[in-house]
Amino acid sequence: MARPGAQPRNKTMNPIQELIDSLKALLNGKQTPPAPPPPPTPTIRPPVPAPFIMPEPVRLEAEKAIHTLTLVDRAYHLGIWSSPEEKAKWLNDIGVFLAFDNLHSISLELLGEDKTVVAEVKINFGQHANAQGGGLASGTEVPVLDKKLVTGHRVLVQHKNGNATHY
Repeated sequence: MARPGAQPRNKTMNPIQELIDSLKALLNGKQTPPAPPPPPTPTIRPPVPAPFIMPEPVRLEAEKAIHTLTLVDRAYHLGIWSSPEEKAKWLNDIGVFLAFDNLHSISLELLGEDKTVVAEVKINFGQHANAQGGGLASGTEVPVLDKKLVTGHRVLVQHKNGNATHY
């Protein structure tokens, strides 16, 4: 039964009064404290692989191969690479193949009008001179042809697993 002149309790009570009543009930042990919010779930990030760092001898061998291809490219105006970025990509790819021991050779074939091979520049990898032989040539060989004979080119990458692939 309500007291005369008192307002009936309803849900439209003053928010401050509700807070005071809630605190009184908490102090008197009539109400359990609100549960703390759950901790945030940790964000699981996939592991980031370590960057591949090309070993110095591999990088030097890849640069030598690119240098050889560049000499022939300039001599015959082949246009092997459309941009410096493309050339850098080749350098990286050759280095990765070498680092993982999956590169036997690269052949740059100079093509005539009928698409026959008029000359070839072959770069071999992983061949070491033995004690009986004289060793490998240390210079860069560029075929000497009339530039009019060369109308195209193709580059073949020979992997150690035997697959020849157009690069």
